[in-house]
Amino acid sequence: MRMDIRRPLTARDLVMTATEAELADIFFYYGEERQARRIAKMIVEERKTKDIASSMQLAALISRAVPRRFHPPKKHVATKVFQAIRIAVNMELENLSTFLEAASGVLKIGGR
Repeated sequence: MRMDIRRPLTARDLVMTATEAELADIFFYYGEERQARRIAKMIVEERKTKDIASSMQLAALISRAVPRRFHPPKKHVATKVFQAIRIAVNMELENLSTFLEAASGVLKIGGR
């Protein structure tokens, strides 16, 4: 999920080391996942007994954490969580903010 492999934080590191509250916030704010707390709690419980080493393993865990009635009909239930993890690992919002600040100095006044 990392765009820049020189960055030290991997998706696995995030999933295996973040606190329950940190995971829930990441899933809620970056993925707009309504079941963020439930998913975060299950991840923390699961990693106490075994390593979450693959995306398939994480997707299955998320699928078990979210009640069936909340599974979206046309996409995988883990999609929003994976999006949130990608955004957090790559610091996408921070990078976007930096880009926009730098871009304002390049544009002409009144430019498009």
